[in-house]
Amino acid sequence: EVISILKDCPQVISFKKETLNDKIKCIVNLGFKLDEVKNMILKFSRILTYGNDRLMRVIKDFKALGFNKNSIHTILCRSPKMFGYSTERIENRMIELLNMGYEENEVRKMYVSEPTVIEYDEKVLSEKIHNITTLGFTSEEVMKMGISAPSIFTYKLSNLNSKIINLVNNGYSLVQARKLFLSNPLIFNRNEELITSKINELLKMGYTIDEVIKLTIGCNSILSYDIVKIIRIYNNLKTLGYTDEEVIKMTVKLPSLYGYKFDSTKAKIEYLKSIQLGFLILEDTKRLMMSLDLMYARYEFFKREQNKILNRDNYTVMFQGNKQFETTHGLSKEKLLKKYPR
Repeated sequence: EVISILKDCPQVISFKKETLNDKIKCIVNLGFKLDEVKNMILKFSRILTYGNDRLMRVIKDFKALGFNKNSIHTILCRSPKMFGYSTERIENRMIELLNMGYEENEVRKMYVSEPTVIEYDEKVLSEKIHNITTLGFTSEEVMKMGISAPSIFTYKLSNLNSKIINLVNNGYSLVQARKLFLSNPLIFNRNEELITSKINELLKMGYTIDEVIKLTIGCNSILSYDIVKIIRIYNNLKTLGYTDEEVIKMTVKLPSLYGYKFDSTKAKIEYLKSIQLGFLILEDTKRLMMSLDLMYARYEFFKREQNKILNRDNYTVMFQGNKQFETTHGLSKEKLLKKYPR
């Protein structure tokens, strides 16, 4: 590490111990922890040659562009070389992204997630976007993916293509693979072997490849879940009396069940059974997306105020969108929950 620091910034070798300690203390006083400062020095040793005024100026530059304290802290920890940027360069990079069609809040989100993007001028970034379109995405899709996963602009095109081909080799069509990456571009950051392993684990649980594809596209976060968590929720659902085939059917219809807290799912299932709407759990599983409090309030509203017993023929009224429900019945979600608390 010392050799790396000296290669990056030979001037350090002439610093007295007191001078070096003072410079480190100066950076710490800007709000960084000592461990963070050490990592920053390893990434950009020349930070040790800057005075307090220079460091403060960069922080003020980001504040002037609307970044909050936490965002600035994150950006500079991840990419301390920003301390070497001029005010003009920092401002121009943001202006260029805005000219490309991004909103200010989107640019800030990209900078915090992947500060390296600040290094690319409009010409370079436009070229990167164009290159990614050769993988079958539109320019608009690439720009949208870049908001939540700006790291895609730092990868080689061959790397991104390899990740798409990896899914194809695991049974996805090109269209399905692109759809998955569009729904969650952060998957580009995941190791190909880990993705393949997760798919194989789901197949071992009894899902077909078509069902795995529906699962992962329906809830793209599944590929980031620990397989132990997935198996635990799967088995928990079985404890409620459902067979393997039924659990698979439920989760394919509502993949986000693997992201819900089981106690919450269990309570919803038990409530629906108690009001004779248990058939929904297998036949219309997506109804489990509604909160238990709102289920209860809606059911009580129809029972008490309209003397309506909900059943297979009319249960959909209980699951209307909030705006439609308010327009039809004159009750907002907030007022309904307050009127019929569980």
